[in-house]
Amino acid sequence: MTATATWPDCRCTSDDQSAVTCDLPCSNRGDTRIAATAVLCDIGGHDVVLDTILRRLGADVDSGELPSGLSVVQVGDLVRLSPRRGAGSDRCVEIADRFMAASPGRWIQLLGNHEASCIGGPAMSTWDLPSACMTAKTLRTLKRWWNTGAMRVATVVPSQGQPALVSHAGLTRGRYEAIGRPASPTDTAAVLNEVVGSDPQHWGAPGVLVTGVPSLSADCLWADATTELYPSWAGHQVTVSQVHGHSQVFDWHRSHWRLDASAAVKALSVVDPARRRVRFGGPGNVLLGIDWTLTSPSSIPGELPPVLVSYGVQR
Repeated sequence: MTATATWPDCRCTSDDQSAVTCDLPCSNRGDTRIAATAVLCDIGGHDVVLDTILRRLGADVDSGELPSGLSVVQVGDLVRLSPRRGAGSDRCVEIADRFMAASPGRWIQLLGNHEASCIGGPAMSTWDLPSACMTAKTLRTLKRWWNTGAMRVATVVPSQGQPALVSHAGLTRGRYEAIGRPASPTDTAAVLNEVVGSDPQHWGAPGVLVTGVPSLSADCLWADATTELYPSWAGHQVTVSQVHGHSQVFDWHRSHWRLDASAAVKALSVVDPARRRVRFGGPGNVLLGIDWTLTSPSSIPGELPPVLVSYGVQR
């Protein structure tokens, strides 16, 4: 069966308003060649969440077919290294692998810190071993994705003016400086993806979540939004617009700022509790945090937050 859907114009929503919204509008309103890119935040092994989101987007989960004109970027942490909290990790990988095969080039899988640990990267001391959380087949699939380039560190999605950079945790200013200040989001993604297929133990810079010490140069798998990513850009012009998952400066479950959020970070952050998003930065380029923090089944909202959708002209 071929999946079909009619995509809304910029800043519009689909009939199911819990499914689709646009936060990165393009300047091509009314162009019949407009294609949509759905950016899916951290799933964390919640296979029912992934299944529900994809069906709302008009995708055929059984065949792996995406609607015409739709691409998907999953920002990493598709899996979770906890057999209790990430019990559906095996099925999440199976679903993604099916879409990669049936809709080639239109499912973009990014590497999260949980996937990185599964393929040999560093891990938090509180995590379980990968073999305790998913099958050997799933671990082989993750390694195959990484070794063949099917899973990457960063990508770009359409937005107004120039593309926005998408990575799991976001690119800190220190890391941006360290990779040579690439001239564009596309160039930045290309540089970040030069490590694809290599051992993440040799190039990662995990920062506070592993070392216990915040680093304004933490890499885009590990940078904590509150203590590393946003502080690294506070007081500086955000060079390129970014979309990231991984962490948020606002605690959605307790409805307040994270306790370690500085006044400077709060002043530059606009919180959207209804959609579980945070926009950081002033006029011009921004960082858009889209992590829902689905830490356990009980933390999943009754109404799933909307999926970020960006629009661009099909070439």
